[in-house]
Amino acid sequence: MLIKKKASIYWITPESFLDVDIPVIEQLVKEYKIFWHIIGFDRSYRGMYSLSEIDLVAKKNHINYIIHKQKFRFSNPLIILFYLQIIRKIRKFKMDLLYTSYLGEPIFLFLLILYIPVNKMVIANHDIYLHSSEKNIQVKNLYHKFYRKLYSNFHLFSNTQTTLFRQTFENKKILTTPLCIKDFGKPTHVNKSTKVRFLFFGTILPYKGLDILLNAVNYLIETCNTTNFTLTIAGNISSREWNEYAKLVKYPKFIRLETRTIRNIEIADLFCNSDYLVLPYKDVTQCGPLMIAFNYFLPVIASDLPGFGEYISVCETGYLFNNKDFKNLAEVMANCIQNNYQDFLSGNIMRIVKNKFTPEVISPQYIKYFNTLLYELD
Repeated sequence: MLIKKKASIYWITPESFLDVDIPVIEQLVKEYKIFWHIIGFDRSYRGMYSLSEIDLVAKKNHINYIIHKQKFRFSNPLIILFYLQIIRKIRKFKMDLLYTSYLGEPIFLFLLILYIPVNKMVIANHDIYLHSSEKNIQVKNLYHKFYRKLYSNFHLFSNTQTTLFRQTFENKKILTTPLCIKDFGKPTHVNKSTKVRFLFFGTILPYKGLDILLNAVNYLIETCNTTNFTLTIAGNISSREWNEYAKLVKYPKFIRLETRTIRNIEIADLFCNSDYLVLPYKDVTQCGPLMIAFNYFLPVIASDLPGFGEYISVCETGYLFNNKDFKNLAEVMANCIQNNYQDFLSGNIMRIVKNKFTPEVISPQYIKYFNTLLYELD
């Protein structure tokens, strides 16, 4: 009897997407032989996973891996040498497919296509349109436009993104999946509160709209006459950048600041000691904190952008407010304080997560797509 050999996948993950790839890889390793190439840790304070945590994931799942430090910025011409090092490592591995969410602006994918057949590669795109606060956005947009013309196989993370992508690139083979829920373990301390606890979580960047939320807090107190709440702001930001937001903080006794890198072991407690996650983003592709909230059945208040509307059903799993409208956000928050339906919303999220967002539900979609590509290569 012939034993079918596992197909091999060379999987490249930048450190910023470890939380996206880990739950999926843990499922796919049952189906494929995976060699895991992790890029980053030159600025590891940005990553949520330590080296020891990654090693534990790899050993538990019997995955061979390397961590490859990127020593040059994308603007440094020597980055070409780094890209060539990656390609040399790839070529040493006898693979059936290559999957990468590392895009390597401004030329990595142009170099890669010279060495690896295009039909053996899958490019994961988390942002079809770059965020408004992105640096060197014009150069990056050109890069994305041209490599998307050259490559055939893409992975996108929402139906909204796929619709936008197909408006320009019609004849591509696209895998569309949501992000998996992001599980950071069980909380160690859960406390009850008589106040409604709002949470803003994640690296603080201009497009995430913290200024909108802070203005909403001021309006909530001054105009809505509502004070039975607290807001926790948890995420990394430089002191210089925070100084601009600090000007908007009129009522500091209502706000708890954790403006630093939040460690993995803190995340469960942070979410389980909150009543609502607030995502006042000005633009969005997909959202990691949303999937952490769903993992802990935490209702969400978000801007009424298509990328959120795809996940959040109003009055069922959370609430949407008019994008960039701090007064409307304050009104939604006031409604949550006065009519706290958190248990009802959490119960709905629990049912939806089980059917749509677990790794066990999403990984078969990867498998079906990869197997279709492998069959065409055979």
